[in-house]
Formats: sequence, C-alpha cells, structure tokens
Amino acid sequence: MNLREQLKEILPNVLPKSPAESIKGTKLIEMVKRKLSHGYSDATLRYHFSVMSCDPTSPIAKVEQGQGYFLRTARHELLRPRQPRLHQESLEGFPDGGSESPEHLWAKFQAFYERYANQDRAFSFPVRHEDAEVGQQDDVSYGWAVPDGVVVSWRSGQLSESGVKLVPELLCLEQPSFNLTSTKVTVSVNADNYRHEFFQALSNGAWAHASELVVATEILDDYIIEDLRRLSNRFGVGVSYFSLNEQQIAGWDVPEAILELPEDEFDRALRDTVQLHRIGSAKIGQVLDWDHLNQLITKYPVFDDIFRWIHYCLMRKQACNFVDFESASYNA
Repeated sequence: MNLREQLKEILPNVLPKSPAESIKGTKLIEMVKRKLSHGYSDATLRYHFSVMSCDPTSPIAKVEQGQGYFLRTARHELLRPRQPRLHQESLEGFPDGGSESPEHLWAKFQAFYERYANQDRAFSFPVRHEDAEVGQQDDVSYGWAVPDGVVVSWRSGQLSESGVKLVPELLCLEQPSFNLTSTKVTVSVNADNYRHEFFQALSNGAWAHASELVVATEILDDYIIEDLRRLSNRFGVGVSYFSLNEQQIAGWDVPEAILELPEDEFDRALRDTVQLHRIGSAKIGQVLDWDHLNQLITKYPVFDDIFRWIHYCLMRKQACNFVDFESASYNA
C-alpha cells in the first residue's frame, strides 16, 4: 500500500471534524507517523498533506484562513469558497459562466506544466502558494516576488539509465553548472491583462538566470502576440502558449492526480496531445542576483527550499526531482 492509500485510511481517524479545532502540520505529522508502516520523512508527509488538501475527494482539508488541517466532509465541500488563493489580476481574461472556476483551471494547468517542464536535464520546483505563511498572500508584493514555479536545468549533467549524473570535472569547469528559470503560468491572456502577466513574470524572475511566461490557451489576437514578442525581445522574458482550450483543462482530473500520473501515462494522455508555440525566447543570464535572493530567502522560505534541493543534487552528484529530494529528509 503506497503512502497516499495509507493516509486515506489513517487521516479520518486522527483529523478533527471542525475547522475551529484544526491541527497544525507538525502535530499531524507526529500523529500520523505512529500509524504508518514505513518511516517517511516530515517533508514527504507535509507535501502529501498539502497536495491532498487540494483534492475534494480526499479526507483532509485545510483551513481557509490561517494554518491547520481538519476532516473534509460533504457539508464542508458545499460551504467552502473554492479559491486556491489566485490573485485577482490573474483572473482577468476568463469568460464568465465557465464550467469550472478560474482558480481550479489555473491549479490544473500549474500541475500540468510542473510535469511538462521535467524533460531531459530539466527539473521543476513546485511553488505551492496555498502553503504561504499567513498574511503573505495578502501582501501586494507577494505576487510580484514569488513565481509559480522554478525550473533547474543542469548544463553539466550527463544522461544515463539512472537519470542525470553530475560529473564533478564538468561542474568545476562550467559556470554556472545549472540555469534557474522562474516561471509564471496563466490560463489565458487578453487585451486587459497580458501586460500585467508579462511584467509580473519579469518581476518574479528578477533574481534568476531567466524568466518565462507560459499561457495555457491559444492567443488569437495578432496584436497581443506581436506586442508580447516585442516585449520579450526588449526585456528578455520568454513567452509561449499551448494549443489548449478551457474545456480541455476543465476535463482533466484534479491537480493531485495529474502530479501522480506515471510518466508514460502523462506523456500519452497530456504531453503528446498538446503543442507549445513560442513567441519569444528567454535570455539566459550568467549570474544570479544574490543580493536580491538573500532578501527573498529571508522573507519567503520557498526560495531556501530551492537551494537546499540544488545543494542535495550537487552533494550526490546526481540530479533528482523535488519529490525525491523531500523524501530524503536532507538538511543542508
């Protein structure tokens, strides 16, 4: 029985039924560990709590304001506001009366792109906005500082049967040995919001080697495409869009299911059915803005997680995805 199946059996017996009596993650981890058949790390359990709390079919739910988990019920599903904390500006461009809320379309596309970006020597870091500390999401600067994802591309990595090996001799010779690309994902853009989305992508990645804006649905307005191409050339932000439509995304399973699809099934059902159109390529810088990064790491713990993951890969001389890193309980 895998961890998710075990949690589905254990959580209903330990979670409180009322949001007012919610349990914080640290305490819940202690309670669950006593009942598990395998010694999973705190990071792995915390990750599964976070992902499962976004799945309306799972037994665990997260409080809307603040921190803590409780038992999901049918009544809770009917009453709770369905908003995974997406900034209002990012909702512009969605047609009214869609079959699914803009927030859920966005969450599904974020999960899709997280998987899509994992190719060859590239590995994606998942940014879970719902895990931001209390009050951070309400800070206007949050949406302009924290990206929707980060992709690390190992320039010195050698592909092998066991994955991407990091050769020490090449790591010493090549500076930098990896590229970090900040990504902003959005479901659709129109005349009202495309500049906002572009410049937020630029701001999100001011610290990184490169920045990308990735749009799920086709951009039909030639003027918007040309202006985005001009902005891309001017500021160096990569811009691309997929040949998806909102009905397709609405038909996808919940984000958790997308993230857990076996690689061959993901390729067959999703990756191979879409086409990526590039409007402008990202300009790759040679150095990270460490002064900026130090400020971000102090304020937003997610940035610290990125570099702990990279440090772990360098120490092992083997690249790995972030889920495997979390399972390793590594402390740099």
